[in-house]
Amino acid sequence: MKIKFIKQTGNLQTYQREFASAVLELPNMAERDKVFNFTIGLKPWRRNEVKRQMIRTLEEAFADVDRLVEHYDETSNEKKKKSNKPKEKKKDDASKSDDSSKMNKALKCWICAGPHTVKNCPS
Repeated sequence: MKIKFIKQTGNLQTYQREFASAVLELPNMAERDKVFNFTIGLKPWRRNEVKRQMIRTLEEAFADVDRLVEHYDETSNEKKKKSNKPKEKKKDDASKSDDSSKMNKALKCWICAGPHTVKNCPS
């Protein structure tokens, strides 16, 4: 049976097209079997999402996978937009000294207010 050997190796739309044409050759196949075979051929992360939705028909499976593709395409585009923003310039020496003064404040002992941690407090 050809349908069991169809796997998603690249583009999802290509996989859907191949699967739909294979299903047309099997008119007596039960809807549950169609959904099962379709989800088995998906890449693992998409397969898990389709299973989580508890889909019952092949049309629902196609629609859900299309929705996932749109969602992940949108989030990946947002990540690309964020990564294309110019990076901040390196801090100059003045701001580094501000950071080191913040660090020194953090090393103040809360027991005796000395310039060390509580663990090293002589009190």
